[in-house]
Amino acid sequence: DGTPYFLAPVHGGGKILMKLLGIGDNVLDDYRWRQELYPGGNSVNVPVLARRYDGSTAAYIGVLADDGAGLHFASALRDISRVRVMHGVSARNYIELDEAGDRHFVGNNGRETAQYQALLCLTPGDYAMMEQYDLAHTSIHSWLDAYHPAISRRVPLSLDFSGEYDRVNIAQLCPLLRFAFFSGGAAKMGRRCSDSPVAISNT
Repeated sequence: DGTPYFLAPVHGGGKILMKLLGIGDNVLDDYRWRQELYPGGNSVNVPVLARRYDGSTAAYIGVLADDGAGLHFASALRDISRVRVMHGVSARNYIELDEAGDRHFVGNNGRETAQYQALLCLTPGDYAMMEQYDLAHTSIHSWLDAYHPAISRRVPLSLDFSGEYDRVNIAQLCPLLRFAFFSGGAAKMGRRCSDSPVAISNT
């Protein structure tokens, strides 16, 4: 829509709200029996929900497909100035409901997607954008491991490990992060805990 990515700070309750940038994964939740698609993905959801919650400035860097689903996804985002649109099909998670009405992920179209076949490569323009933000957020599913050091030198970095973590990648990545999020708590590390997500701040 032509809106520049370095927007003026948003004020709320006498305070300047956070400027939050998502970098990386996106996916459509595909409820096939209803023929409905819902845009999502951790790196998109975090800045979008922050803006909905308190009006924070939010933007996104990532790869979308040029199919109908991808164009629908793009129309749901406010700032797509650094979004790449590639020829291909959009990433989808297939979802079904059980008899109790609970949602279950039953598969995806993984490697047959624009997001996988044209992995995000960060550019000087992307790094310049990051420097305009208070926090960048990404996920372990964004395949950006090689870029984490460069991102963290320009902006505080937040990363969601989901359930994909062990002592090795925790040791490699956490020194670069301001915030880290884990699903399943510490169970994978041999300690008892709930299945609730865990957040750790590195300040």
